[in-house]
Amino acid sequence: MKKIIIYDFDGTLTPDSIPKWECLNQCGFDQKDLAQLFGKLKQELKVGEDLYTKLYATTFSILKEHHYPLDEESICKGSGNIKYNPGVESALKALKEQGYKHYLVSSGVKPYLTKIKIAPYFSDIYASTFKYNDNKVVGMDYIMSDTNKVLAIQDIMRQNNLKDCTNIIYLGDGLTDYPAFKFVKENHGQTGFVYQTLPNKELTKLEEADLISWAVPANFEIGHELYRRITGEI
Repeated sequence: MKKIIIYDFDGTLTPDSIPKWECLNQCGFDQKDLAQLFGKLKQELKVGEDLYTKLYATTFSILKEHHYPLDEESICKGSGNIKYNPGVESALKALKEQGYKHYLVSSGVKPYLTKIKIAPYFSDIYASTFKYNDNKVVGMDYIMSDTNKVLAIQDIMRQNNLKDCTNIIYLGDGLTDYPAFKFVKENHGQTGFVYQTLPNKELTKLEEADLISWAVPANFEIGHELYRRITGEI
């Protein structure tokens, strides 16, 4: 049976672990500002709080403060400008032709992710969704939190009639993937950590928890280590 590959998005398929939101850029926040904001929210996170719930609440607060149009098209601008890690599109294409199935599980926004260049390669996209009122976006309806990623994986298993994760590879890039890594690893699947540089503190913590099957540079080009890990060549 061919394997199912489940991907995180930001930091896994892209070089940036922080989402690139053109709507916030237009409100005066560059990528450095967003990284600082993300870091601040992480530090202020209390036990039981979800990072992405706070992040989206802060995002909508900024958009409203700057009188930014709160419609889906305006908020989801920039989907065609995403920079991907080396070889992402060619790897998705080649693996799909070999019978592998791709799924995207992301805390990002589904209306945005369905518009990205590589969206057609995925059998399904699991992500956060907006709440609407008269075609205006008024907030978040569903947030793909770290723990909700496990629910998405379980749904993928049901779709494919899988009793465990033996035929699943989960690819992620940080501690936000902790519950997903844990579920897949404990249910006999493979967990791959992709990184831009070493040392990586989040990788160290995940390895200490014995949640990583292998860690490789974020290069998806055919013939490179990540691609060969996925296909079982090494």
